[in-house]
Amino acid sequence: MDFTWDEHKNVKNFKKHEVWFDDPFAREMPDEDHSTPDEERWLILGFSEKTRMLIVCYAELLENETIRIISARKAEPEEEAQYRGFKDER
Repeated sequence: MDFTWDEHKNVKNFKKHEVWFDDPFAREMPDEDHSTPDEERWLILGFSEKTRMLIVCYAELLENETIRIISARKAEPEEEAQYRGFKDER
């Protein structure tokens, strides 16, 4: 699948959170709180190139095989603890 995002939102996201949409990689999980019957959302939690813990929300657009990035930001302390919990499970 290809990744896609609104470049205007990418710039706004960087100004607000100092995070570009193409920074993170890591652990993936469903975003059950924000998914709808029409749009299943996912979260990625991991480190950026600058070793910042980030969380990214995205949705898969199956009709054209792309991924739409919805948001990217610095992880909250409880999200960082969740990531550490994933690492301990391995």
